[in-house]
Amino acid sequence: MKRLRPRWALLALFALVVAAVGSACSVVDPPALSVDGTELSRSELFEQLPDYVQPATGVATTDEDFDPSQVASFLTERTYIFLIQNELAARGIEPTDQDRAAVAGESVPDGDYGLLLQEALAGREALIRALGDEAGVDDAAVDELAQQLYEQNRSALGTPGSTCLSAILVTAADIDLTTGEVLEEATDADFEQALADAEAAKAKIDAGASFGSVAETDSDFPAEQAPNGEVGCFSDEEVATLGSEALAGVIPDLAVGEVSEPVRDDIGYYLLTVTSRTESEVPTFDEVAEQFRQEARRQLAGDAFDTWLAQQLAEADISVDSRFGTWNDEILAVDPPTGATPAGPTTTSPVLGGDVVPSDEPVAEEVG
Repeated sequence: MKRLRPRWALLALFALVVAAVGSACSVVDPPALSVDGTELSRSELFEQLPDYVQPATGVATTDEDFDPSQVASFLTERTYIFLIQNELAARGIEPTDQDRAAVAGESVPDGDYGLLLQEALAGREALIRALGDEAGVDDAAVDELAQQLYEQNRSALGTPGSTCLSAILVTAADIDLTTGEVLEEATDADFEQALADAEAAKAKIDAGASFGSVAETDSDFPAEQAPNGEVGCFSDEEVATLGSEALAGVIPDLAVGEVSEPVRDDIGYYLLTVTSRTESEVPTFDEVAEQFRQEARRQLAGDAFDTWLAQQLAEADISVDSRFGTWNDEILAVDPPTGATPAGPTTTSPVLGGDVVPSDEPVAEEVG
């Protein structure tokens, strides 16, 4: 007759088996990435990877479905995100709406990972601000850089001005006006005759003839290039580069409807008139100063962020599942597994807005 084991003994045995299996699973399936104890599981990796890069096979089920170098780049980026998240949590800092607005134009993937990355970028801004405050960013330096940024971007602010022109050209040189090729250089006598013809055309206009009608009869511009003398509308920047320095210098001073005196350049004489003009509407520095001060402060504080990041990458406890690569302390990035194409000596990450460059010195690249 068989001897039955007590129920409690069977339950204990079952518990041991479950524990053993669980222990075995934890050994077989370590986290894909661990940064100072914060882990990214394999399941999370494969949930987020398709947002970061499309799998080579079209359907992702295993690590073999992805380019190993792309997986390594993704894990490098997740490393930066973990470092930023951990620092924000340790400092009790939450990104503000201002931080989110500052990175609203950053290019991020679609899906849940894109949302996570967008929040990490906002967290980067919050951390940059905190580190900059600790470093004591000088207000005078902020004002100076803000003014420089305004001048550099002034032409892109507001609405640019434009000037619409008509012109009469009387050539002195023998020139193919369709190609701009000078077939024969003009002599002094040629320029004297061209000036006389231009003055005669101006006299007709002064006597009451329309600029367009005189252009049709007296201008050497091909009719298809300048019908009735109309040569087009140009931005303020384009006006400054039209033709010779003499031409560009006359146009801004002409009132609408006024006809210039003959203006000489290398091929002959021009009569110019402004048919319409739209003045530029560019805000003054005082009107946009706060916007540029914020950007200046962020750029100056970025040096403190670079220093912090370099130190964190050098000191953090970072481990990677060997199936996906290994952390390389020299290049501060995840190397793909042996045999796969390496990620290279630097890894670009939108979290940084630049290249991660290993160095004992603070990273010099400006953080975008």
